[in-house]
Amino acid sequence: MRIFIKNKYVYEHYFNKFDLNIGLGITLEMKNIYFDNAATTQLDPRVLEEMLPHLLENYGNPSSTHHLGRKAKSAIEQARKEIAEIIGAKSARVIFTSGATESNNLVFKFAKSSLGIENIILSPLEHHAVTYAAQYQFPNNIQFIEHLPDGLPNLDQLEGLLAKTPKALVSIMHANNEVGTVNPIKEISTLCKQYGALFHSDTVQSIAHLPINMENLGIDFIVASAHKFHGPKGIGFLAFSQDFKLSSDQRGGTQEKGIRAGTENVASIIGLATALKIVREEMTDNEKHFQKLKSYLITRLQEIEGAEFNVNSQSSVNVLPSILNIALPTERFNEMTLFSLDMAGIAASGGSACASGAVAGSHVLAHFYPNDKKIALRISFSKFNTIEEIDFFVDILKQL
Repeated sequence: MRIFIKNKYVYEHYFNKFDLNIGLGITLEMKNIYFDNAATTQLDPRVLEEMLPHLLENYGNPSSTHHLGRKAKSAIEQARKEIAEIIGAKSARVIFTSGATESNNLVFKFAKSSLGIENIILSPLEHHAVTYAAQYQFPNNIQFIEHLPDGLPNLDQLEGLLAKTPKALVSIMHANNEVGTVNPIKEISTLCKQYGALFHSDTVQSIAHLPINMENLGIDFIVASAHKFHGPKGIGFLAFSQDFKLSSDQRGGTQEKGIRAGTENVASIIGLATALKIVREEMTDNEKHFQKLKSYLITRLQEIEGAEFNVNSQSSVNVLPSILNIALPTERFNEMTLFSLDMAGIAASGGSACASGAVAGSHVLAHFYPNDKKIALRISFSKFNTIEEIDFFVDILKQL
């Protein structure tokens, strides 16, 4: 089998080695550069190290009364306590779930079944895990606030809605997953308390980057997923600020304070707590690293004519340093750009996390640029990314 690669740059930089197997085809070794950390992150080896004993040795069912069961139960409660201390909540108010999507759904279920909520006020930029869950539970009682050109919510409009909307739940994410905008959570919670509304905030994107204390910020419900900060997939939590009387969501047992029946995922719960502890301990250094990468990428992108940035994502104020949303001119780039990057070994996103790997319409960008046809490219960093990876990425973009 003979393969011809005409482009010398592609030959030198895309493929480091050819492994020719007669009769079996060809294996190409290429780079693996991951810039989609707002969608998910790789597992921290230290997290895996803490999880392994609970997979191989401490395998008891936490509901069993023998010593292995008690050991598993003790590990869960210790993890719950550690998480609660980090986020400024009581451990009895932390419920383990499969992740933020389930947690967000629980908030709106509880709002309808247990909390006497009749009206929902949402940001139109919320992840679909919030908007779809709210629309399912409250199909006819949802109002949306506007966002200003810098990406921040219109607080004057929010106050106007709160003043005339009784028994309301407000849901506004802490940091946007597509453009990285950090919303003024404290100001929003103050308005909610002033008008007797409850406040729910999806903190999936922010919990690894910003110090979150529920009591200080005045948030009633927060949610998180471990896989967003180098923990395992399929585990997260819902935390609430008061001893709400919440009805059981899943029946069949008394696990998770009687709210969510089913044998707990012990190893993943340990992984969640470990990952959260690590990211909080390393937060200052990580954020400096992200800002260094982001600033360098912004500088290098000046080499690409027509490249711009969506919704002020290039700013160092009120924006996460780990996210940069790039607008590429359609004269040079098209819907195949993500595919071409993928072929070069670069994983990035063209929109929200759930649309990762495919070019799809972004409801966030459509809110700000309803008629804009530019190609959007979201780059989101982790602590494992390097300056050298940015150089390779920009060089590939210039070739495209």
